[in-house]
Amino acid sequence: MRSIADETLVADVQDGNIGAFEELVRRYQGKLYRFVIRIISEHHAAEDIVQVAFIRLYTSIDHIDTSKKFSSYLYALTRNCAISI
Repeated sequence: MRSIADETLVADVQDGNIGAFEELVRRYQGKLYRFVIRIISEHHAAEDIVQVAFIRLYTSIDHIDTSKKFSSYLYALTRNCAISI
């Protein structure tokens, strides 16, 4: 089965498809956790930061340009969450 592109999932979320957002969370939750751990080295805080990042992603999803790479946006958002806490 062929994987749906992240940018397509973002467009689907923008159209109201909550399942597409759940798929983005499944794809990136572990990756973002490992990314944050390298920044702050604190497991519980890393879990919280990842949750905050997904909340911020969801609340700003309508402003994401689907013609650009989604993962770059998500990692920048997550990094900003990690350094602001």
